[in-house]
Amino acid sequence: MGYKSIEQLVKYRSENGPFKTIFDLCKMGSQVMNKKVLESLIKSGACDELEGNRAQQYKLINNALKFGQKYNEDINSAQSSLFSSEVQNNTYIKNPLPELDDWPEAEKLNYEKEMLGFYLSGNPLDKHIDDLRIFTNFGVQNLKTFNQSFYKIGGRIFDTKVLYDKKQNPWCISRLECYNGNIVELFTFSDVYIKYKDFFINDNIIYIEGEPSKKDNDDSFKVITKKVYNISEIRSKFSNKLNIKIDFKINNKDIINDLYEIATQFPGKCNFILHLVNNKGLVQKIQSDNLLISNESACVKMLEDKMGSKNVWIS
Repeated sequence: MGYKSIEQLVKYRSENGPFKTIFDLCKMGSQVMNKKVLESLIKSGACDELEGNRAQQYKLINNALKFGQKYNEDINSAQSSLFSSEVQNNTYIKNPLPELDDWPEAEKLNYEKEMLGFYLSGNPLDKHIDDLRIFTNFGVQNLKTFNQSFYKIGGRIFDTKVLYDKKQNPWCISRLECYNGNIVELFTFSDVYIKYKDFFINDNIIYIEGEPSKKDNDDSFKVITKKVYNISEIRSKFSNKLNIKIDFKINNKDIINDLYEIATQFPGKCNFILHLVNNKGLVQKIQSDNLLISNESACVKMLEDKMGSKNVWIS
């Protein structure tokens, strides 16, 4: 949407009041509000405060544009000037909202990225952020350096291109979008690609391990893929301990019983380890021999609520 169009939109709103539906937007006329502009506004989330969800609004685009065209034709005709604005508005049919569920969250976010160049209402990696912080070494913090000898990265796959080597074995180049917005270029050669090819589908959320590429002819981040996992599985694959720090300052004689109740509520496969800190700062580790606990998010959250997030970690 151009700057002049935005100026006209702001001016129209100040003169006529807030927009309530996409039909109101189309009253400005096709020179300001055409199909491409209206699609972009809906996809980017700019119309979220108007009536209907994004899927419903998008379905009504053609109807709304026809409404706007008829509205402006009548406004500009000599005949329409004979009637009051109230009568005029009653002659236009606004289609009711269709009964549609909103677009899936991933689709909404992808449209936002396409329209704006960034995510507006969330991040497709938000629900994995705890695991990304624990198990990855790049792509979460806003670090500009790329100097690890071995990389563990999670993100969204896109722009996958399948190629063939001299022996006609498939391999691929793809891009991985990290939580912090960094883009990593992945080189997945045939031996690895054949094993993990089902992961290299655009918009899949994956976790990869790999080595830095020795090609250093630009500033982009390049990694040679070695292993690939479904990101939702990395917690169960890479962690076998759930740790609790208990400081001597905690004045709660029931704390051990409370932790035991949580552990029995969430049985699992992880060792349950208590780190007891005395008044000299020395730490004594105690591991339960007959109590295994889950590392699922609900269990960790309950323990964090009890002990504080800094005193609970998985490893």
